[in-house]
Amino acid sequence: MTNRTKIIGLGLMAFGILVWLYYTYNLLVNGGVFENFLGIPLLDAYWIIALPMFVLMTGVIALMIWLGMSTFTTPEPRVTDEELRKLEELERLARAKRMARQKKKEETS
Repeated sequence: MTNRTKIIGLGLMAFGILVWLYYTYNLLVNGGVFENFLGIPLLDAYWIIALPMFVLMTGVIALMIWLGMSTFTTPEPRVTDEELRKLEELERLARAKRMARQKKKEETS
């Protein structure tokens, strides 16, 4: 992972947290929780729509935060010497095949 990828992951986490806080605050303010501190009238039409939407949005935002956290905390992949030798060998074989095809093309032309 590069620095850019880690920054994107951190930004995704921060954005998700900020959106969730904003959404929750607006839900509570518009629902009148701060005005009526004794309880939430759950049978009110506002809450019948607002609570399921809040649960849905919380799930989506939690997924976004988890994705950002996974992107941020994933370490860089490490290539072992053996894997590097195999890659170099494959590149050498591919180069040899290309050169053989070019020679064959030149001979037929």
